[in-house]
Amino acid sequence: MRRLALIWLALSSLACGAQEEAPVVITVRSVDLDPDESQLPALDDRSDPTVLNISLRNTSNGYTPLAAPLFVVELDTGIEVLGSPRTELLDNGCRADSAVASGAVANCSLVLERPAGTLPIALYYQLADGSRFGVEFSVCEPTETLCDRACVDLTTDHHHCGACFDEVASGAACVDGEAVCRQDWGSICDDQCTDLDLDPLNCGACGAVVPDGTVCVDGSPGCIEGLTLCGDTCVDLQTDPSNCGVCGATASTGFCDEGAVGCVAFKQLCDGECVSRSDPNHCGDCGISVEDLEGSYCNGGSLKCPDETPDVCDDTCVDLDADPNHCGACGRQCQGPGTCESGRCSFQDTAVGPQTCNDVCDDHEGYACQAAALVCGTAEEIGCDEGGILQDCTRHCLCVLD
Repeated sequence: MRRLALIWLALSSLACGAQEEAPVVITVRSVDLDPDESQLPALDDRSDPTVLNISLRNTSNGYTPLAAPLFVVELDTGIEVLGSPRTELLDNGCRADSAVASGAVANCSLVLERPAGTLPIALYYQLADGSRFGVEFSVCEPTETLCDRACVDLTTDHHHCGACFDEVASGAACVDGEAVCRQDWGSICDDQCTDLDLDPLNCGACGAVVPDGTVCVDGSPGCIEGLTLCGDTCVDLQTDPSNCGVCGATASTGFCDEGAVGCVAFKQLCDGECVSRSDPNHCGDCGISVEDLEGSYCNGGSLKCPDETPDVCDDTCVDLDADPNHCGACGRQCQGPGTCESGRCSFQDTAVGPQTCNDVCDDHEGYACQAAALVCGTAEEIGCDEGGILQDCTRHCLCVLD
């Protein structure tokens, strides 16, 4: 149940019509906008029942009846409604069969059927001749004010700060009826809270816009870290050819690198950019790439092979001590099952026991005739070291160390 205290807008009764002494004095003691539905259910969704608890003092010489239709309620929309016959449902209703004697006071309750969304603002007692006497009132708490059909606290309400419809700025709060920005956004510009130390549109003062390419730093145009303000533009003194090293210093070559005209030591100009001479795509000179020497890397401006493949054969890093395709020298291949050890080809015997080679049993300490087929050729083609000889074993040539 919502029962609200009243703020009096007039201390005396209002007389509508002739300016004569009021025969009745009405006081609205409380307003219940949401009465108990078990006692007073709504008629439909278009109306809201309301109970006004009133006092009526009869100042006339005769009796004053209390019938509900004699009471007129003005709503905040300007329309008027009469007291509802449903007043008779209340235990303390202002009943049609009751009257107030001269000089007496009656306390009773009046039911009002108001259209949904409206609020009562005044109550009148209407006489038979059409004259009426009554009082204006508010349905709000003593600390609230009626604004746009809603009870608000003007000291804290964001949309009604200090007065009805006075909205606070974006980002602000209403404190004691005044718009106050939060601590780090302490100023209001164009109805918005802002930080004059950081806002590029209000830098140091409302409406002070920083130049293009700059930011607001401590209330003045400035630049982000790594850039310098030259004139009204933020530039990088390390790379800007128009402000190379210092503001206004022009790089005659058109290139500025690390604040110096042209490329600094250990760098070179390639494709319009200063790059390191150890760049993998421009190693020592523009266009020389590590891809030109397979397996290499760039160090100190030169293509170099790693320790595990320190030699170069056919634009590839190899190990002449272990590579069977380049054993001891580029292009020297170890044939068949041969391997390269310390730059020399060696063969492992895969046969069981000695075999006959040209009718001679030849084992040569593990280098007997091989079961694997070898292509005939010269000693150099097959990969024989100096001192090796060629023999024909099962119609194939092989290298036999003597």
